[in-house]
Amino acid sequence: MEPLARDAELPPMVAAAIDRVTAHATGAWTEVTGTGEPVTARLEPGPGDTVVARARATTVCDVSPLLGLELMLAGAGWTTTHPPAGLDVLAAQRAGDELLASYAAPGVVTVTVTSAPLPA
Repeated sequence: MEPLARDAELPPMVAAAIDRVTAHATGAWTEVTGTGEPVTARLEPGPGDTVVARARATTVCDVSPLLGLELMLAGAGWTTTHPPAGLDVLAAQRAGDELLASYAAPGVVTVTVTSAPLPA
């Protein structure tokens, strides 16, 4: 399946998930970069016969922005954890949506927001 942008004709539940993930990703990205640059979600294949809305962005930072991101997410009602990994990782969940952010040498930051699986 090709990733689909929000402007395709979609069922309301799927369109709402794309809008929600776009908003979450843009808010997280604003915390990471301070730019307010939008991060647009697209549909991707999910498990089984489902799709997910997913947004991903990557940049380079001199220091890890994950503590600030974690504080922002916790203040917005997300549950945050730090899974064991070989690098600085933040995982967060809220209402079925998931955010995964990582910071790895030499300063690469990646933020991915994914919706709960939706009927295809």
